[in-house]
Amino acid sequence: MKATKAKCTWVNVMETLVLEEVERQFRKFSARQQSFIASDAVTTYALNRLKPLYANSQKGYECQEQRAREEFGSNIEMAVRQGIAAVERDPLRSSKPIPVKADSQADQALQTMQKILQRKDLDWDNLPDVLEEALDGASNGEVTWQPRNSNSSSAHRYLDWTQGGMRSRY
Repeated sequence: MKATKAKCTWVNVMETLVLEEVERQFRKFSARQQSFIASDAVTTYALNRLKPLYANSQKGYECQEQRAREEFGSNIEMAVRQGIAAVERDPLRSSKPIPVKADSQADQALQTMQKILQRKDLDWDNLPDVLEEALDGASNGEVTWQPRNSNSSSAHRYLDWTQGGMRSRY
């Protein structure tokens, strides 16, 4: 039997609650103290000592969150406190974080959007602003874009906005 990548979405509610608790406890420290404690290591430490509570719907998430706060709130606080004590960073010791794997589908989608919008500077951070700018331009009839299946940079399509709607011309 061939294993396939799951198409469903789920979340461990504990991750959110532990992150909130780490942030809450870190606010008690000065910036200098915080620099000696790796928050990702504290989070990992705490999560490894707590029961995961998964949900795959908004209602399930809300139920699991309520359960976690009621039944495990003090455990979360204690696990984070222990995590801080356990991972206070030794300035002479350093660790290399696990590299984040690139999402090839997301990268491919971004590259496609860069071609369509003709914006090499497009990235996930500025995508909403660039799209808003493109849509604002479109509403004023100032749209140029390159079709996805076009190999020629001269094959730009111009869209004209008229009262009757939109029409394209080459």
